Amino acid sequence: MNKTTFKISKMDCPSEEQMIRMKLEAYAQVKHLDFDIPKRKLEVYHVDGINAIQLSLFAVGGAISRKKKVAKFSGYFQMALATLGFAEVLRRFFSNTETPLFQWMIIVSIFALVGNLISLWLINKTKSKEAHMQASAIFTSNDIIVNGGVILAGILVYFLNSKWPDLVIGGIVFTFVMRGAIRILKLSK
Repeated sequence: MNKTTFKISKMDCPSEEQMIRMKLEAYAQVKHLDFDIPKRKLEVYHVDGINAIQLSLFAVGGAISRKKKVAKFSGYFQMALATLGFAEVLRRFFSNTETPLFQWMIIVSIFALVGNLISLWLINKTKSKEAHMQASAIFTSNDIIVNGGVILAGILVYFLNSKWPDLVIGGIVFTFVMRGAIRILKLSK
């Protein structure tokens, strides 16, 4: 029996270990796998050649890398949304805009809230620790905060007949969105 040690730089959680296990279990020459996630190391005990195993590890590493790239893109996208949101709040603060239509704020946000709650439930149901799934959970959680903020702002706009609740809550909401973007970017490393 032979032992080959691989350094897998992108392996940083049990879900990547599981992906590798599933990929390598198909090979009869693989007899045992020994994972050391903190050191990002895999020892493969095998008979015969290692070429097919190396190719499989390369393919799995590419999939992990792509998922982290998706998370990174999501983080930058969320950051752009937060920046645009802040810009809109500032634009409406410095311009003489009318009071927003509270009815539409509330109705649209309730529908979006229901959809986001269902989405978050489905995402959490998978219990995935992969970067792209955690990024999706953060994205959806931020959307739920946004929906709740818009509903609250709509109610306050109605009772106070003023645009100020919308502007203040908008600023707070986009702070949460920016924080979420930073969390997503940390996940993608």
